[in-house]
Amino acid sequence: MSNGTTTYEPPHRLVVSWDISPTWQIETEPDKTSELEVRFIAAALGQTRVELEHRNLDRHGQGREGAGDGVGRRPRLAALPPRYAELFGAKR
Repeated sequence: MSNGTTTYEPPHRLVVSWDISPTWQIETEPDKTSELEVRFIAAALGQTRVELEHRNLDRHGQGREGAGDGVGRRPRLAALPPRYAELFGAKR
């Protein structure tokens, strides 16, 4: 797949390359990018647990702590499941 997607295994997981630098610019050097994995795990009937892992953050170098803090804010994370459902037609 293109657009930074490294693994696409519907409906279980999606792995993308995080090609954004700590200064919120496009990062074109692969050895300076991290990886974001989203896993969808069946839970109780009609429910799905979503696990999010952002790894290899050390590749971003200086300034990575501030960028990671911005991505990890709860309001932004809480918006992910409804947005995913909207984009991919998943039932809520």
